[in-house]
Amino acid sequence: MFKRMLNKLEDPNRPFLGPVDKYLSFWGMWLPSGFKRRCFAILLHVLETIFIITEFIDIFCVKGSLHLLLTNLKFSMQGLINICKAWSFIAWQKDWRDVCDYVTRADLANRSGNLKTKNNIAKYTQYCRKVMFIYCQFTFVTAFVVIFQPAFKYLLTSKYRDNVKSGDEKYMQVVSSWVPFNKYEMPGYFFTCLIQGYGTLMAAVWISSYDMIALSVIIYIRAEVEALRIDTADIFNGGVPLRNIEYCHKRHVELLRYSRLFNSCTSPILMLYTFICTVMLCSTAYQITYLESSKMQQLMIVMYLLFGILQLFLYCWHSNEVYYASMELARGPYKSEWWKQNASNQRSIFILVGELSKTIIFTAGPFTNLTVATFINILKGAYSYYTLL
Repeated sequence: MFKRMLNKLEDPNRPFLGPVDKYLSFWGMWLPSGFKRRCFAILLHVLETIFIITEFIDIFCVKGSLHLLLTNLKFSMQGLINICKAWSFIAWQKDWRDVCDYVTRADLANRSGNLKTKNNIAKYTQYCRKVMFIYCQFTFVTAFVVIFQPAFKYLLTSKYRDNVKSGDEKYMQVVSSWVPFNKYEMPGYFFTCLIQGYGTLMAAVWISSYDMIALSVIIYIRAEVEALRIDTADIFNGGVPLRNIEYCHKRHVELLRYSRLFNSCTSPILMLYTFICTVMLCSTAYQITYLESSKMQQLMIVMYLLFGILQLFLYCWHSNEVYYASMELARGPYKSEWWKQNASNQRSIFILVGELSKTIIFTAGPFTNLTVATFINILKGAYSYYTLL
């Protein structure tokens, strides 16, 4: 049953991006064409933006408690990233659509190619589905744990229940945010939980939507690099050699063009995220080690820590894969029977190798490349700041 439900998300016109494309359309990240539906989608995004602003406002209300302050900073800084992700995606929607249209065009061309190319794209499609499903699942599990943690604490902890009833302890918040009424007493607490629950759910939507489409594109670029390597190795095994060389050259030029366009959309966001991630990891580790907290709070802190690490790791790992695969791409033509060709074809192969020598690397602003080494350096930096505290 569950498998049939997932199969309904597939789109034969967009074999690689189909489920992610439908996911973004459902949540309004791809703005609808109709005026009313578009306005409704924008309204949802505006309401979430206002909610994140209230998280920053609440910093001034909880600054007396270090534990509450660090908790607020984690969520509000993640909220800042979410705002940048969502609104940059909406503002640069044309560029994103151009990148996704390129992925679909190249994907369909690969699926109509030879058996090796078909097997290659099928392998990466299956891999992409697994990564997106696990990531989306982990995102929403984390969101629902955050939303329902006050209820879990109230139901499972008798001491907390008694303290709340006697007035010795305040109701636990879903997240730290400001509201223009008393959020520690009923019915204000109930409405606060609804607002904070909506804000947390939409945050999960923003995070999963942006990361799923971005990671899907990166994974496809890795698949296209591999497909080019396969085709350049077989460049003299069928058809007119010069046309095959021209076709591979054209594909690589187009791949570089859209990889750079994609990088221009994501690089500013990932630059901000790498900086904020260091601060979030440091503050989270400090909370676990030095501040008194319940087991429920410690579980939430650990889940948040793992989620932050997972986001960054997925970007760095897959970008690293693309970078090293593109470095190896120029060796593809040398696996062909180039030495049997005439001088004209050998000169063309030399030109093609020069084109294929251009590497693809995704960046976090102008300061660093997204690689596994960068990921390790960020963890080291966070640990260094943690030891200073």
